[in-house]
Amino acid sequence: MPAATIQGSITGGSAASGAASGAAPGAAIRSATAGTGAIPEATAQGATPGATTSKATAGAATRSATPGATASKETAGAHDAGLMRSIIQRIATGPELSKDITRDEARRGMRLVLDGAVDPVRAAVFLIALRMKRETDDENLGILDAVRETTETVTAPVDEVVDLSDPYNGFNRNLPVSAFLPAVLAGCGAPAISHGVESMGPKFGATHRRVLAACGATVASTPREACARLADPDVGWAYCDQSVFNPRLHALAELRSLIVKRPALATVEVMAGPVRGRRRTHVVTGYVHKPRAVRAGKRGRCAAQGGKTRLPSPAGLPSDG
Repeated sequence: MPAATIQGSITGGSAASGAASGAAPGAAIRSATAGTGAIPEATAQGATPGATTSKATAGAATRSATPGATASKETAGAHDAGLMRSIIQRIATGPELSKDITRDEARRGMRLVLDGAVDPVRAAVFLIALRMKRETDDENLGILDAVRETTETVTAPVDEVVDLSDPYNGFNRNLPVSAFLPAVLAGCGAPAISHGVESMGPKFGATHRRVLAACGATVASTPREACARLADPDVGWAYCDQSVFNPRLHALAELRSLIVKRPALATVEVMAGPVRGRRRTHVVTGYVHKPRAVRAGKRGRCAAQGGKTRLPSPAGLPSDG
């Protein structure tokens, strides 16, 4: 499978009454309750009457503020629903009538999905409709923006990092030997990281995590733990799982299986970048369909935040460098 190498620089009242009669606040309270056997709650708790009054006042203020907060939440929910409805109306009207959405709309729509702010049915329609319409570069970039916003990203204490990211749904026809490449690269003095999942549809193939787990390697490192491994000259490499660095994205695995076909997430999640180098991060990923190479390069430049992108030029395909 051809490989695209993307390099980038990631770079109180009762107390007052007591005081007026010349008695201490506590004495006033005891006098008021004498013969009843009752002990004021505030006194039982060792609190002063003023504190009790303040607490009551704060509670009243909270209760009075609740309706407004609820209204704001309901308004936000209605706005979110309206946004997703508007997006779906445009992208799910067939091959001839569907319309593209902007990068920001794609980002906001994807955030609604990741944040669980929309119904799963609408979330699935959003993802598959983009696929059927065929995503534009801006739509892919918007989804990548949302993925990166929700990804825990840490900079390793090394200048450069090789980020190896094969497709997360794995391989069915062969064993992904690339799972061993980070260790080889580390042995050559190049700190390396790979990332993925245990299993992902529609292939449910052999993934980096499965291969490494079978070898007894650590597959549950947080991004910070992975950074420490990269900085250790006796190790120099690590694996980081999506369930750790982006739990919200990983929570969509079942939904993605139900919609069968790979959504745009499958294209951009490999560029999440949970671990980066201080000066530069070299993202190494792959593509299957040749026409995707140029588009992958454009997305790579965004993922690299302005860095330099170099792609191989397969026969008949112009280079994008």
